[in-house]
Amino acid sequence: MPAAVEFFNEKKAVVLFFALAFFGLLNAVLQFCVSYVPVTELIDPLPGAYAWYFPEKMRYFSVYLALLPVTLVFAGVFFYFYGFNKKYSDLFKSKDAKFKFYFFLFFAAANFALLIDFNAFTKSAVWLVLLFTPFINYGFIYEKISAIPTKITDKVSFYALLIFSVFFLFIFAPLVFSPPKIINEYLNIPEQTKLKDGSIVDNFGYINEIGLWGYHKRFDFRKDEDIYSGNSVYLSDTDAVKTFVSLKAITEKDIQKINNLTDASVLPVYFMAGERLAVTGVFPESDLGILMQIAVNNEEKESLLKLYEKMNREKKQLDSRQRFFKKVNALETEWQVINRGVLHHNTLVFNPCYEMFKLNKPVREINFMYGFLNTYFIGKIMQVSGSFSLGSMMRIAFSFYVFYVLAAFFISRKMFADIKYVFINTAAAVISCLGTSYFYIVLAVGYNPMRHFFDIFVAFFLYMYVKGNEKKYIFIALFFAMLSIGINPHFGIFISGGLFLTLGIKYLLEKNKTDIVVSALIPALAVPVYVFSNVGAQASQKYFLYGMAGFPVSPSVVLAIMSVIFAAYVLSAYFRKAVPEKRYTALFFLFYLQGALFYYITCPQKDHFMPLFVIAAFTVSAFLSMISENISAKSKNFIFTLVAAVFLCIFLSDGRDFVKSKRKFDTVFKNHVTYKWDLPNTDFISTMNPDFFAGSKALIEKYSQNENSVSMISMYDLLLLLITDKYNNLYNNDIANALVTRDEIDKIKERFDLLKPQYLFADKDMKRRYGQDIISPQYMNVYTYNESLWRVLRLESVKEVFDYMIGDYEPAESSELITVYKRKN
Repeated sequence: MPAAVEFFNEKKAVVLFFALAFFGLLNAVLQFCVSYVPVTELIDPLPGAYAWYFPEKMRYFSVYLALLPVTLVFAGVFFYFYGFNKKYSDLFKSKDAKFKFYFFLFFAAANFALLIDFNAFTKSAVWLVLLFTPFINYGFIYEKISAIPTKITDKVSFYALLIFSVFFLFIFAPLVFSPPKIINEYLNIPEQTKLKDGSIVDNFGYINEIGLWGYHKRFDFRKDEDIYSGNSVYLSDTDAVKTFVSLKAITEKDIQKINNLTDASVLPVYFMAGERLAVTGVFPESDLGILMQIAVNNEEKESLLKLYEKMNREKKQLDSRQRFFKKVNALETEWQVINRGVLHHNTLVFNPCYEMFKLNKPVREINFMYGFLNTYFIGKIMQVSGSFSLGSMMRIAFSFYVFYVLAAFFISRKMFADIKYVFINTAAAVISCLGTSYFYIVLAVGYNPMRHFFDIFVAFFLYMYVKGNEKKYIFIALFFAMLSIGINPHFGIFISGGLFLTLGIKYLLEKNKTDIVVSALIPALAVPVYVFSNVGAQASQKYFLYGMAGFPVSPSVVLAIMSVIFAAYVLSAYFRKAVPEKRYTALFFLFYLQGALFYYITCPQKDHFMPLFVIAAFTVSAFLSMISENISAKSKNFIFTLVAAVFLCIFLSDGRDFVKSKRKFDTVFKNHVTYKWDLPNTDFISTMNPDFFAGSKALIEKYSQNENSVSMISMYDLLLLLITDKYNNLYNNDIANALVTRDEIDKIKERFDLLKPQYLFADKDMKRRYGQDIISPQYMNVYTYNESLWRVLRLESVKEVFDYMIGDYEPAESSELITVYKRKN
């Protein structure tokens, strides 16, 4: 009998049988959910309210929820048959090894045939693994790797850890100790670019001069000029023209159409600019034919033909100077079009801080997006230090990365002792930062470990309690679990739930009264702490589940996650006689990780998984620590070497991408004129000129005097409210991204009707057509073009709010950016 067949002895055949049966059961539940769980349908979404809307997201989220208990139950069934009931496990010993080997292949084929959601590449890879795994000479690989002396692996771990640490400090020291850098995130705010020859050009003027955006000019609030001349024609104002424009308008019905655009399917966008029909994107021949029939005279037809010929010429070839300009402006242009970058994400923490500490806004109206207590603590630190600014808040937020990595290092030293464990966990903490790219570190507080900062502290004190049976440690763990709920209700519940389940299992096995007492205290304390800390306006959170703000999780990803979780349960039961403190710590991390994965499942992209990478690494370390007590030194060395190699590969791959993203970010500030912002609550460096906002600041303060709030409809509201110490009494800040459904627009109207403010602050160009802001795909790429469509649609929604309010108002005074409107009566 071949060695490959002999490899599948009785014990391994039993494990494979149950593992594959479990995989088949997962498939069955998954197919049921996909077939019968309905999709989520939002009621009357606003035109272009969000770029990403996937109604099937709730369906796949339910798959994850359904498979969690299935995984746990099946793990119990597995160990009833395999670990505890000799009668049933003996059945497999009577089978011929060769039969079991081919049965395994047949069972695998049957199960993987159900994976209709796997792409062809994944299916091929799985089949190759299934086909060739039995023929790999594991013995040779095992002997070679396990023979490496422990001293060498320890030294390699130490020096690798040193390199990781130096690299980490090199990245984060400037972030913590220097003013943060914020790119210009407003498409309509001018900036200046430094070209290779040393000359400095105004971006707006240069783009219009050489036609980089296509055949239309970009809007410039500093100039009163005809911006539609290059891409428009005069057409008589007939019903046929109005019908054509209305039929070609992009609405919420085109969501998936826009999301699926490719280079070959750019959508034309038409809008009326006075008596002119303006065209952006492309001008297809089919539309030309319709318009030629609509045109009322030969002059209009000739104008249409000329515009068609001009817009369908070959793509403009850029010279080296123009290519350089385009390259160094690419990052900023992309985020200006997205219109929800660093300012949007970081003010989700800073705005609640200054609203709470400086403006005395009612807490129930403050949007605590990332949790109450961490916002409160950051605000308190800024208040005590006397440096209350967005720049200070960002530096404090960056500090959490450093403190968390340090905590991971010291807790790993205490819990696991072995330098290899310390390397795995500390390296994972560094990788969790690298994996999000440099720009995302600066961009979003949502990736910050401050949201789950005390999770490893809970694990550590649980470990100390089980190890020494000292009651004080479990009560300290309980304190940090409750504090975690206050810090962030979502992660706090996952942490507390993990502790609750772990102590419950410990009580069932050991009958320790302290375990049941603390286990009972967890829900008793968690409910009031959750109610206390889950305060403020949380209007947008529900939309993450509805399918807004994030792609749906792939069923194949859910299957992979469940397979790993099942394997962890298998290991937990198989090594149930391991040292207690290691066994229960591993269980805590396993339970906690399953909850924390909800963060990833709601938006299953790499940058949402990387903050959980350190949690996953601690889980792996806890299991390795538990397993290492029950295997040979050679096997232990083999496993550690493989894990370390995996971490090293991830570090090299993500580290390279991280350095590239940092270089790209730094290039923006190297090749643009920059400004040190010293307006109130700022303290950062930016490519935006603060002078454009200073005039609006004076105007707002003049007409709001000593009031803490204003009524504002502006795409610049984040910065304008920031520098004037005001909050928007109509709705939460960043109104351009707050209007998700009809519900939000109705609430703003109701609030406006209730307040009837004396003054209304709105963008000076609020009455213009935003279609001119659509960026031609020839300038950037189809993705940026798509986002520019969504940006226009979102701003049109804001204009709808403005049009509802403006009837009883008249202009009072204007700055470069905004106009103050005064109520007529």
